[in-house]
Amino acid sequence: MNNDQIRKVSSIVGSGSTTGYTTGWVGDSSYSVRHFSQNSLASQLSYEHPWDPPGCLIFIGAIYALAAFGPDFIRFLTGVPVVLVVCIFIMAKEWERGILKSLFSLKGWISSILSGLAIMFLFAGSFYGVTTFLAGASLVAFVVLRKNYLHKNREKHARELENWHQLYYCFRDDVVFHPGTGRYGPPETAQLLTQEE
Repeated sequence: MNNDQIRKVSSIVGSGSTTGYTTGWVGDSSYSVRHFSQNSLASQLSYEHPWDPPGCLIFIGAIYALAAFGPDFIRFLTGVPVVLVVCIFIMAKEWERGILKSLFSLKGWISSILSGLAIMFLFAGSFYGVTTFLAGASLVAFVVLRKNYLHKNREKHARELENWHQLYYCFRDDVVFHPGTGRYGPPETAQLLTQEE
């Protein structure tokens, strides 16, 4: 490999990524929108940081759960959006699986029946605060568990990021490699190469 055909991955990602701002006016108010773009190679080589949910989601989840003990109309208004989100998610999954495939298979029928029962339960629960409480409590539990996972694995993630900064890319062979470990692979495996064996 010729050295002029080899570049550090972090350098390629840096030069292949751009951040800009679009500004304008709406009536008497100005606005600014941040936009980020990457070329194809930079996108494949990028390091994806583990998602850390904002702490305010715990507060939102707690408020949502407490709404279950409020007046009937509050319970209903907070429960119905949850039902709609679940419906959209289920419909997207059915569409992905294939509507005809779902209609003409036992597994598809069972899945559809269970999905229908879940939606009916959540909709009925909207009147009694069950749906609202489950949604709020689930959000709190998810954020707490996720933050606990990130805290326990912070050193591991730090080592992975350090490994990513040591990766190189060969333009001639279209290969990403780590000179210290000898591991290599196509550009889309850059994230995997950072993980410890």
